[in-house]
Amino acid sequence: MRKFVYLVTLIFLLSIACPALAIDSIYRTGAGQTTVPPDPIWDYPAEVSSAWGDGNNWIFWDPCNSYYPAHVLPLSTQRVLLNRGTGYPVLISAADAAGAVAAELQMTFWGEGDLTITGGSLTVGGMLSVGTAPDGENGYMNITGGTISVGGLFVVGGEDPWEDPCDLWGSGSGFVTMSGGNVSVGSTLEIGTKAGFGRMTLDGGTITAASLDIGAGESGRLFIGYTGLLVLAGDQVAAVNALITAGLIPGGSVEFALDGPHAFNTLVTPEPATLTLLGIGGLALLRRKR
Repeated sequence: MRKFVYLVTLIFLLSIACPALAIDSIYRTGAGQTTVPPDPIWDYPAEVSSAWGDGNNWIFWDPCNSYYPAHVLPLSTQRVLLNRGTGYPVLISAADAAGAVAAELQMTFWGEGDLTITGGSLTVGGMLSVGTAPDGENGYMNITGGTISVGGLFVVGGEDPWEDPCDLWGSGSGFVTMSGGNVSVGSTLEIGTKAGFGRMTLDGGTITAASLDIGAGESGRLFIGYTGLLVLAGDQVAAVNALITAGLIPGGSVEFALDGPHAFNTLVTPEPATLTLLGIGGLALLRRKR
């Protein structure tokens, strides 16, 4: 009888220490769950290609560090953990006909995460986090084309994106460069907030977001150049001007659009002087080549 009591007690303690994990339960409501599989994680040591759309690159992980060989693509109901060495990015391209999906996407996880999007689509129902890791590793994202839809926050360098039952997450550094494509963010674009370090360079393409938050001091920066465009919902000119004045959007310009495709929204673009200098530099380079 005493052994039975000890066994029941041990099972109970383990269930508290390492509860089952799912995007709609422990990380959001705190309730337990039994129906959603553990998180898909990029199987870096055993990957067969760099393509997101290759199911052989994925395994499952639970919050207490147990791995399950699944080798199937992530579902839209699952949080995805992405870690792959810098310089060896996971690739989402037009070749991924079905598109990449996740309930939430985190880069990094016990190692640096690197994601390149050249075409196709990435749909994240909740939060997309670049550069949040337990030991301060970096996360990198390079966007040259395609369509990205983020239903919640887009975090570039931050801290504790999820309430982790095994206390794994910490702050990290995130770096995002964009030269083409379209990104829509249902909530706030956060850069270098919550003890993180973030840098975003928007040289092309369009990002549409509900609002913008950039960490003070050296924590966050948004660089806008060439044809980059950030569209914020409604009139947020005063808030963006404060960020520009504080040096958090170097060379940025802001206006409230009264007509055109982004009417009654706030547009953040490179200031005219910056564009002029870029044009002069381009002409000088062209003359030198001639």
